[in-house]
Amino acid sequence: MKAVEPRSQFSRMGGAAACFAAGAYPFLPLIKEWSLTIGTIVELALLIGLTGFVFVRMILERFPVALIASFLLLMLFLTAYCFLGGFGAEALSGFRALALPLIVYLAFYKGEVVSDKRVGLAARVTIAAALIMSVGCIVQFVYPEAIKQIHNPENWIVLRSKTDWIPFSQYNRAMSFMNDPNVLSVFLCIALFMHLELISLKDGTSKKDHAISGLLFLGVVLTGSRTGVVLIGAYLILKLPTLLSKAAFSPKKVIVVSAFLLLGMIALAVLFDEVISYLRIDTLLTGNGRFTRNSYIFEALGEKDSMFLFGHGLFDGRSITFENSYLLLFYMFGLVGLVMYGALLLVLFRPLLGGFNAAPLLCCAAAFFVGDYVVIPQVSLYIVLWLLLGRSLNSSFSQIRGNVI
Repeated sequence: MKAVEPRSQFSRMGGAAACFAAGAYPFLPLIKEWSLTIGTIVELALLIGLTGFVFVRMILERFPVALIASFLLLMLFLTAYCFLGGFGAEALSGFRALALPLIVYLAFYKGEVVSDKRVGLAARVTIAAALIMSVGCIVQFVYPEAIKQIHNPENWIVLRSKTDWIPFSQYNRAMSFMNDPNVLSVFLCIALFMHLELISLKDGTSKKDHAISGLLFLGVVLTGSRTGVVLIGAYLILKLPTLLSKAAFSPKKVIVVSAFLLLGMIALAVLFDEVISYLRIDTLLTGNGRFTRNSYIFEALGEKDSMFLFGHGLFDGRSITFENSYLLLFYMFGLVGLVMYGALLLVLFRPLLGGFNAAPLLCCAAAFFVGDYVVIPQVSLYIVLWLLLGRSLNSSFSQIRGNVI
């Protein structure tokens, strides 16, 4: 029997732990609703375990010096800002939210290729979790009481501000097994995009592939989140040249596509008022109060020069509501800290930055503009996985594509 090298064994264990994290994190908010202690223990176990795997792999597999240095400096940087934030529960929560994507990235790192077939497995685990969430969205739309009972009754008042729990109501915004429709919407979008990336390499798509795409898209729609609709539109526009270049046109396909487009236009004309109501156009120009709140916070940043330059320290975005990740980061790190943080991130994530990841990078930038998703693991973790998948499926690294799909 062939012995398994220690470095290979640790690499597999780290990848397995990261895949488990990909499947577990969407459900952690629900677990924490019922027992904050159990949810925190699960999350800490994942973080500590993954961190241990990463450090062992760094030693056994001799990661590049620049990669190790940037990771260690980022961890020291976040630790320092954790102390600046008071080293309390909120500061520690902010630390784990910002550290998680870094740790997961290095759990999958594998030289210049940065990834292998485990990224494909993590993507499929993510898609499976998203399908469960989408089924929950459908159940909530038809029979919301079933989903409501799954959530802790002590949290119903908070959830009521996000959905009305009325069957077939446009304000019955699906949150399924999460506790926020907007977060769920972005998570479902990322899962949908990863699914589309995976099936794009196949010679042909199956009914199963279309069903998965349709179910994930329906979940996004049922959340009532405009962010999700915008992300899907942006993704399709960015991917349109690629889709057209790969499309095999035939008279039959042209007729079918044209028929669907015509039916869509007719449906839009007939249901125009409902669509306008769904998109909540009356609040769109003001961002549903986001722009006003952000302006107040931005004005507060300049009250003290030290705070403007070095920030207020880490926190989880709960004590002060942010609707913009860039503003949140500026508030935490200040101008000097933000420049340092951004520079270290560029060094660490350099292998994932390129034209092959244009869609996830631009969609991520857009999502961060309208929400504090940078400190929400149910989004930030999956952005990293999407970037890893994009690198793995890049045509210039076609030698590993067979391991991913």
